[in-house]
Amino acid sequence: MVPFLQGKIHYYMREKYYGHAQNEALEGLRKYGNDPLLKFYVGANKVLEGELWDGHNWNKTNFYEWVISQFLGNV
Repeated sequence: MVPFLQGKIHYYMREKYYGHAQNEALEGLRKYGNDPLLKFYVGANKVLEGELWDGHNWNKTNFYEWVISQFLGNV
């Protein structure tokens, strides 16, 4: 993922602009492909916006893959 995109997402989340953060993550998915971290951001922001079921369903299949990739990436 591009560092400035991650910085924008973190800024929006810190300022509680969850809709903007989710839109940036979705735009990143369109531009940069199937990034598990961007998928996590989309799901996390849905949960923080109160769309609990949509966020949960989006994350459920990809969250474990993301966690495993983080551990395997650090080995």
